[in-house]
Amino acid sequence: MRETANKRKHARGSRRRARPFNPGTLAFVVGTRPEAVKLSPVILAARSSGLAVAIVSTGQHPEAVRTTLAAFGLAPDIELPPLRNRELSGRCAQLLSQMDRFWARARPAVVVVQGDTMSAFAGALAAYHRQIPVAHVEAGLRSGCLAAPFPEEAYRQAIARIASIHFAPTPAAQRQLVLEGIAADRIFLTGNAVVDAVRLLTTQLRPEPTAPTVDQPYYVVTAHRRENYPEGFRVLAEAMVRVHRACPHVRWVVVNHPNGWFAEVLRLLPEQYWQILAPLNYPQFIQLLQRAEGIVTDSGGLQEEACCLEKPTLVVRHHTERSEGIEAGWCRLVSPDDLEQLEQGLFRLVNRPWSGVPAERNPFGDGYAADRIVLGLKWLLADRVAARTNATISRLRKLPAEPTSILAAHRPCRPAAPEHGTEPALPDPRWQTVPDPCCRAPGHGSGSVHVPEADRLGSVP
Repeated sequence: MRETANKRKHARGSRRRARPFNPGTLAFVVGTRPEAVKLSPVILAARSSGLAVAIVSTGQHPEAVRTTLAAFGLAPDIELPPLRNRELSGRCAQLLSQMDRFWARARPAVVVVQGDTMSAFAGALAAYHRQIPVAHVEAGLRSGCLAAPFPEEAYRQAIARIASIHFAPTPAAQRQLVLEGIAADRIFLTGNAVVDAVRLLTTQLRPEPTAPTVDQPYYVVTAHRRENYPEGFRVLAEAMVRVHRACPHVRWVVVNHPNGWFAEVLRLLPEQYWQILAPLNYPQFIQLLQRAEGIVTDSGGLQEEACCLEKPTLVVRHHTERSEGIEAGWCRLVSPDDLEQLEQGLFRLVNRPWSGVPAERNPFGDGYAADRIVLGLKWLLADRVAARTNATISRLRKLPAEPTSILAAHRPCRPAAPEHGTEPALPDPRWQTVPDPCCRAPGHGSGSVHVPEADRLGSVP
């Protein structure tokens, strides 16, 4: 018994002692299932293009991360200790401390974060403290209300001030970043990688044999938002009961979230109104959505998946940062506090479901976001190399005209002056550098690299 405990203690300690990554390594921060879903296609594309990649599981939802990555044939390279504190500040403090110690040892070339989770925020802030460039996938989403979703809206706005490069999933997100003063040449319009993930699971990966069987017709319900707990969940449960009594054929299938808050409310009511499923892995969840008649959710990512799968969706929130789903016709917004409005929305979903644009015109992308993101990451890596070169040249220019032999050996080779009457050598137009960025924060200095427009897909002109 004591030997087993010692082994576990040693394993936990070994996870903390990270060795430095190989030069040029991209560290992907993954703490929750949505991050694993949306970063998996990017990781696959990065590895297939020859980039060095490391997957860092932060310990926020470790089991969900493992199972989701496994669906794409991936696994974490590093697993940090699970978060133990249940309070927001305590969890964030533990996560920030763990990430800071890890970045200090591993020193990746770029830290890639996705979305607006606590893991993304802590990973980005710790990387910023260590002067490591941050790449933000799914940048520019804004709900217009700092308290909804809470605390994610604040997290993603903070990451926007830290990131060196921003991958906007939609033109609206791209415009928002420009309005906030983000340098236009640091924004890439890529589409949302969730479209890539759904396309992979529905066309290339094997069907999930262990998907739960549910009597049809049914409607998938998910709820986990902190700002809706507990009163919003009680209102939603009451509305579901009323609709079921009026339409007994309706079956509500509730997929439990790891926090368990909505299921906790539902268990206070009779079980005949719904079926509660344990948290599913991602392939199982997608197959459940494919067979569903509609969706009721307060999730953000599920609004994107609804457009991919062409499912009418009732979004139980005051605000949404994904207005494209509403404009596409698949999503409708309803207040979580208004019982009558919520009941009417559920009746409409059950009796007169709406439709929207076909998946071929999905406002969230065409399924090739991962390739565009990898191209942007290559651009950022090249930009870092150019910045270091500029800094070296700038410092050497300040040395005396007759350097010592040691310094001369390290001076970069410069072309000989052209003879009189000959044309001077022209610089390579592909890489045109500008003066010393070495005193600026990573990603915000004056140093940059000009890349031809053909190679900068989606960047703001």
